[in-house]
Amino acid sequence: MQMMPEKKETPPTEEAGPPAEAEWEKGKTAEARVGSKLPWRPMLAALLSLVFAGLGHLYLRRYGRGFLFLGLGLFFYQISGYSPRAMMLNVILFVFSAFDAFSWGKRGIGII
Repeated sequence: MQMMPEKKETPPTEEAGPPAEAEWEKGKTAEARVGSKLPWRPMLAALLSLVFAGLGHLYLRRYGRGFLFLGLGLFFYQISGYSPRAMMLNVILFVFSAFDAFSWGKRGIGII
């Protein structure tokens, strides 16, 4: 009697490779797909945030953070009274906003 070799069954995770990838592609948001096609998007968001805090977040469609940073920037500008020491609050806010916008554009996660 001749013995037939046993068939090796692949684990379910290996069999579900291509359909699982298709499901993952369906689950991606439009922003994630656009972000991967535009490598300059995080840099532009950071530059906009350096111009004025919050503009980069608005560009990335993170409206809550964008308006929060815009409001803080305007508030710090009002209370500074054009004092160089007080204007440092705005500079710090703008730089922090730029790093946060770059992080959102690159990774999808902010600094905080």
